[in-house]
Amino acid sequence: ATGGGNGGAGADSLMRNAVGGDGAAALSLTQSASGGSGGDSASGYGGVAGGALSHFDSGVKTGAGGPVTGFATLDIGIHALGGNGGGSGASAAAGLDHARAGGAAVAMLRLRDAGNADARATSHAEGGRGGAAPNGVAGKGGDARADLLMAGAGRLSGTSIAHGGHAGGGAPPAIGANAYARAMVDTAGPAAALASADAGDGARRGDATAQAVASGYASQAQSYAYGDRVLSSASARGTGVADHNALALADGRSGGARADSQADGGGALHAGASSATTALAAGTPASVASAANYGGASHDLGDIGGAMQAFSYVNGMPAGASAAALLAGHPGLSAALSPGQALAGGVQGFNYGGAAGLYTNVGNYSFNLGASTSLVLGLLDVVTVGAGFDLLKLSVDHHGTLLFSHAFSSANEAYAFFSDHALALGNFGAGLQELTITSSLSASNAGGFGFRYLLGGAPLAAVPEPSSWLMLLLGASWLIALRRPPRARQAAVAP
Repeated sequence: ATGGGNGGAGADSLMRNAVGGDGAAALSLTQSASGGSGGDSASGYGGVAGGALSHFDSGVKTGAGGPVTGFATLDIGIHALGGNGGGSGASAAAGLDHARAGGAAVAMLRLRDAGNADARATSHAEGGRGGAAPNGVAGKGGDARADLLMAGAGRLSGTSIAHGGHAGGGAPPAIGANAYARAMVDTAGPAAALASADAGDGARRGDATAQAVASGYASQAQSYAYGDRVLSSASARGTGVADHNALALADGRSGGARADSQADGGGALHAGASSATTALAAGTPASVASAANYGGASHDLGDIGGAMQAFSYVNGMPAGASAAALLAGHPGLSAALSPGQALAGGVQGFNYGGAAGLYTNVGNYSFNLGASTSLVLGLLDVVTVGAGFDLLKLSVDHHGTLLFSHAFSSANEAYAFFSDHALALGNFGAGLQELTITSSLSASNAGGFGFRYLLGGAPLAAVPEPSSWLMLLLGASWLIALRRPPRARQAAVAP
């Protein structure tokens, strides 16, 4: 309605397993649900917007939908679009909002077993726009939620995108809608997961949460959250020499970003390395990255001066050639550590842009020692850019027990400490070891700081048992007797 009556309501839309297919080498599916928009009114209430739900589950047989295993390639897209709220030209009456909120949108995709297929899937939700109210309070945008879960054995790539609806124009305006996006991918092959949550605009933006988890070979996870209060989390994990990379970005008035990566050596040792990094968002974007591999290439400090505010890269059991290249040109460390004694390595760094911020990097290592070993943290080199920091902290923990902790208040002090320095961590018995290296930095000036390190050690000489001590003492006495001058020896044995 556009006259004095109220606007008509938009219809809800529900699509559940409405698509399917079988018997082909390649399968491409698209399922969309669109809520109806509410009608506008010149002087009455705007019409209520219709919501949208689009749900697909490969493990449930409903209508045309059903299992989608057995295909060489899969491409599935699930979409949900909320309707727009009806607007109103009526003057605002006390306690009455004549414009309507946008319709909510929910897209849910479950690909439970893609087999060995090369599969791509997208879950997309977009909330409707709030109704306009030139003479009153505008309608709020519709919330959006996009959720995706994928599992299989082949190459899998999953993307979740959620856009909260924008508020309608009005005086005063309404707030924007919230957005939530989650993408979780688990496979024996290459895995990629991307989640993007973009809250709606308004008098205040809505809140946004994005979570991406990728588990597989050469896994890649990315998460992006844009809104007022934001939370962005990316996690990548897997086995072997390939890097598992995670990147998280949070852009909002408050909140933060976290990225973590984990690489497992597999087999009976269950050795591994993981990294995690966090940054707080306080009106400026927070971007963090992590990477991990086991037995792969070492990382460098090339990201200093780049876009990532905090990054932690780790590798377990670096190859001998890689460790030798790192130790070259570091005489202090070379005297304490040989390439064959390297157990792990890593890089931690920060880029700070001038706004007050707090950043944290963590490197975790799990490994077995076959014998008692004297462990050393070899601090290789450091890179600094621009102005110094306010405070830098470094700590090392063993099974939760603090081994070392120090705070640096100047870049010059830190530069000297982190350059070609062998930090003795102590002696450790045979068995499983858990070591955590943590650095945190606070800064109010623009600049960058990063360091590279190796972790390793030499087995300790075995301590003899009491009976062995007796044998050694007797042997030493015999040697002393043999080394005495001939005349003294003769005198000693004369009757």
